[in-house]
Amino acid sequence: DIRDLAPASVRQWDGPSVMAAIRQLQANCAKTKMCKFFDAGSCTKGARCKFAHGATDLNPLPELGRTKMCPELRATGACGDAACKFAHS
Repeated sequence: DIRDLAPASVRQWDGPSVMAAIRQLQANCAKTKMCKFFDAGSCTKGARCKFAHGATDLNPLPELGRTKMCPELRATGACGDAACKFAHS
């Protein structure tokens, strides 16, 4: 398998839970932008299109902040920055 050739640091991301997280992120990002082909009258995907075909079809963008652990919390066990942009749990 070609994945066996990848360094261990990359292989750790290759698994069912990671693939499930990627699929969930893709689902959360569906229809968050307008379909440029639909606007031009040339979208051939219909209901399968991952882009919105009108204002009522638009979904809000997912909140992607705080997706990385706080380096201060990891290093010291505490973070005193009330405005910290990193995750704490």
